[in-house]
Amino acid sequence: MTSDSAGTPQTLGVPALSLVTPYEEITMSQFTYSAINGSGQKVLGQLNAASRGDALQALAQQALMPLTLMEAKITPLRGQRV
Repeated sequence: MTSDSAGTPQTLGVPALSLVTPYEEITMSQFTYSAINGSGQKVLGQLNAASRGDALQALAQQALMPLTLMEAKITPLRGQRV
């Protein structure tokens, strides 16, 4: 590996790719749901997921058929970042 005049690492004349990615904060949302379980009973619950799609997938993995799925509004406490 060599460096170009700007000090950028190069491999065979091609800039080297960085394997380190910048830190990216993953925001989880809280979802409230009602669903039907495998016994046909209605269940209510909450779960945290990165997206609505992820929440639906989590319910499916628990063999729950969702009736409603609502994302909760989260209000940060004073001085906290969201």
